[in-house]
Amino acid sequence: MGLFGKGWLKSSDDDELRSRKSEIESETDWSSGSILDGDFDGEIEAIDAIDEELNRRAWGRYNSEDHSNESYGIHREHGWYLPNDD
Repeated sequence: MGLFGKGWLKSSDDDELRSRKSEIESETDWSSGSILDGDFDGEIEAIDAIDEELNRRAWGRYNSEDHSNESYGIHREHGWYLPNDD
């Protein structure tokens, strides 16, 4: 996979992933080559993989929460998203 394996992504905590992402971004000399020529494919792939894992975890946390008491998206007697009180 490039700079690290997928097993490392799944076993690391969020802070470690963010730290590794910032290390990659700060240690890469982006002016030394061309993104379009593929000079940074490994770095970009690693950053994308970290972002995907962080997003997967965030969505997992969000989907595991109870959102049944939230009132958005409900059609009430006065119309969409409008309160019942007058």
